[in-house]
Amino acid sequence: MNLRNIIALLAITGFLTACGEPITFKNIPFDQPNVKDALQKICQEEKVSYDLNSKIDRCKFKDKVPIFIVNYGALTDATAIFELSEQDALLSVQMSGSKSEMLAQATLLTEKYGKPSKTTEQVTNGFGTKFDQEIFTWTDRSGTRIVIESIYTKVDQGRLTIDSATAVKTKASAEKAGLEAAKNRL
Repeated sequence: MNLRNIIALLAITGFLTACGEPITFKNIPFDQPNVKDALQKICQEEKVSYDLNSKIDRCKFKDKVPIFIVNYGALTDATAIFELSEQDALLSVQMSGSKSEMLAQATLLTEKYGKPSKTTEQVTNGFGTKFDQEIFTWTDRSGTRIVIESIYTKVDQGRLTIDSATAVKTKASAEKAGLEAAKNRL
């Protein structure tokens, strides 16, 4: 089980300290039905450097997984990938940015939600050079979770993920089922 899955398990079981303020995306709550209109409004009103949102009609949410450009704290012109439920409840948001943007975002989120759980892992690139990947995790009382990874796909590229309590539980169940299936193949 990798560190990300251990953090998820700790968050679900309540071993991580919960932040007092409910985690939202631009004041849109997670796991609440009928938030699609509010997300569309953000998409339409977002001031970004290039207007990709309207050029390709992203704000109508015709795609199964809506994607549009947002500014979110220290992340500017970030591509945001959203997951909505059948009832148009916000389940998750994922964005990427530079390592420095992610570390700045962690500072901003610490001011808003309090001190996160923080871990550091060593990662190695293809040339054998080692880097410290910092992982920050905030979990609110409902189980909604923010995870910032300072390094994700490249050493200078990080990721921010916000998962609703429902998404956290679904991912944990899928991970557990995957492990069981792997055990059965031994």
